[in-house]
Amino acid sequence: MTINFKEKVNNKKAMFSCENREELFLNLDRTITATLHYCLKGGEWNEDQITCRILGQLRDDFAKCSIAHDEYKNSPSCFTLDAYKNRAKDKVEFKFGDIGILIRIHFDNDKSIEGVALLEAKRIYTSEFGQDHVTYPHFKELKINQLKRCIKNSVNHRTIFYDFYSTAKGVKFQAKTIPSQHLVELNNKKREVTQYAEDFSFSLAHRYMQGSELNYSSEIIDAFKGNSPDTEAIGNLVVIDYYPNSNKLLGKNTSKDINMNVYEEIEKNGFNTNDWYPNKQQPLNRKLAANE
Repeated sequence: MTINFKEKVNNKKAMFSCENREELFLNLDRTITATLHYCLKGGEWNEDQITCRILGQLRDDFAKCSIAHDEYKNSPSCFTLDAYKNRAKDKVEFKFGDIGILIRIHFDNDKSIEGVALLEAKRIYTSEFGQDHVTYPHFKELKINQLKRCIKNSVNHRTIFYDFYSTAKGVKFQAKTIPSQHLVELNNKKREVTQYAEDFSFSLAHRYMQGSELNYSSEIIDAFKGNSPDTEAIGNLVVIDYYPNSNKLLGKNTSKDINMNVYEEIEKNGFNTNDWYPNKQQPLNRKLAANE
């Protein structure tokens, strides 16, 4: 089951509603897939633009979200989501990668905990649709030494791959994540490396919002918030406030403790993810990027 986006996202104050985590996963995937399609179609197929578009669209579609039957908690739950970019993102190389996801879990006894997920973003280089002058599809900018630095500075570091390719049924779009330590061991830039990865939407819905695979170091968390004078932590920041035992938000407070001298909100994309078929595939069109 999927939710009618036109009813939910066009009202900025409306709360997006899902029946369970699996439905949340499917709708997150719908948004991410449609945004990848939008980036390719619009000539924005580079890591920075894709990342900003995806994070901004996740904010636009899931700024406030409720889960009627959260199977992990056996109760209703809800969350808010905001997205920011670092004001210095075009000037420095960040210590932990391209994307930080700050998760705050608010328990029902006024206790809370926060941790961050870390990701480095890489896009596919391919000759399809005349996109790149390469002889085979691969993640050209994947740099093992860069990943080693990220791994050294944190735990549970992942890499996210932005990819598309033609099938007999159409063009498939996907955003996949894999532990960066696995990539260091595999030392492989070819597309085949994605066979070991999982959907980014799955990581969001079933890992990070459960508090899994996060960094709980206060030093890293402060750096991600922009409150560490010595560390430019991350290029793009998502902040999720998750309430695991409630269907009511306690106020949209995702900007709390975020240094807005370091960050600014990612701009609204201005397109509706309901305008494109959600199942990752589009009728095959060899002139997709230019003419669709």
